[in-house]
Amino acid sequence: MDVDHEARRLVAHLAARHPLFRPRTIERLVRRIFDEFADSTVRTYLPVLVQREAERQLRDLDHDFPARPRPAPRPGLSVAPEA
Repeated sequence: MDVDHEARRLVAHLAARHPLFRPRTIERLVRRIFDEFADSTVRTYLPVLVQREAERQLRDLDHDFPARPRPAPRPGLSVAPEA
């Protein structure tokens, strides 16, 4: 099994499912989980296990730290600096 190929595939899949997180963040998570299973003798289902664990951690983070909507700008205030 090519771990780099599987990691890239999982990152693309998870980034599409969890747009709140940057792909680089997801990549670090996926690689860390793969590293945790590095000594595993059975590697057939490793991508499935990594995906499930990454999904669980991303859901937990999303639940613990939900994205906050930005407040709407107040009328009459300019966002751009005046020249």
